[in-house]
Parts: sequence; structure tokens; C-alpha cells
Amino acid sequence: GQPIDLVEAARVLETLYGAFGGAKDGGFGIGIAGGLDSASVVDLKRFFDWWPDLSIDAESGVRDKQDALDGEKARQFIYRSCGIMPIRTSETTTTP
Repeated sequence: GQPIDLVEAARVLETLYGAFGGAKDGGFGIGIAGGLDSASVVDLKRFFDWWPDLSIDAESGVRDKQDALDGEKARQFIYRSCGIMPIRTSETTTTP
């Protein structure tokens, strides 16, 4: 649930993609989790420009104060995530 350090995340992602490749290159699927919500996810746009097969995960950022899923927060997260993630085609689809 801590906010992401974008500079450190970029360094880590660059190292991971350099060492293991991304899922689209036959390597590992790489994702970001922790501290993401509908406001902070838009800051990841440049990461998707660099690594289009990157995945993201939200947990605490889509929950209410009682730790229950907040449907509106989840909807906003998905809406904003779709606005920054690349559109998948047969050429960009990753292998599971």
C-alpha cells in the first residue's frame, strides 16, 4: 500500500527486462503491484510505452476503510488503466 517510487521502479524494471525479457519475448511476465490506485496508475503511462507487456495489480487502492472492495474505486482504476495501457493486437499479445 505504499506509494510507488517511479524512478526506482524504472531502474528495477529496466534491470528485470534486460535480464529476463518480457513475456512477449518468451521471458517472464513482469508486473507492478503495491500502492496503486486510480490516481497513481496514470503515472505509469511511460512504463507501458517502454514495456507494453507490463502488468499491474491493485489491492489496497481499490478498498474502503473497512478493507472491503469498493466498486467505484475499482471501476475508476480499470477505467484509468485502460487509458494508459497499449491496445493488444495479435502482434502484441503476450503468451500466458
